[in-house]
Amino acid sequence: MTRLKRYRYVGPPEILARQVGPVGIVVADTPSALDMWLDDRRTTGLEEPATFVVDRHGTLRVAPRQNEHVACAAGQDVLAAGEITFAASNTGYVVQAVSNQSTGYCPDPDCWRQSPQHLIVSASHIQAASPPH
Repeated sequence: MTRLKRYRYVGPPEILARQVGPVGIVVADTPSALDMWLDDRRTTGLEEPATFVVDRHGTLRVAPRQNEHVACAAGQDVLAAGEITFAASNTGYVVQAVSNQSTGYCPDPDCWRQSPQHLIVSASHIQAASPPH
């Protein structure tokens, strides 16, 4: 089994010290959990990217963009971090874009390929993510 690369928080220590639970986070460990979170965001607009991390257990965690990645990750190491944009489709939701935009973790540009893509694809109504922009 291939060991996945983990990223430690490398951002400002004062942000780590004050990290609090993110507002509006979803731990997307099931397709229905992600569905409910996206349904709620649909009323305020899906156009704005969301903060995401894939925790060290491989679980996708998503929060509104104003949240710090380290808060989304509960201060822990991650397998991937960045921003993700969803759009509504006829069958549910699709991922429009995924990036590695996280100055707190500074993940590799293709970090999302090692984990969130397979999580996103595993939900029958979510399609594969596009390459980072």
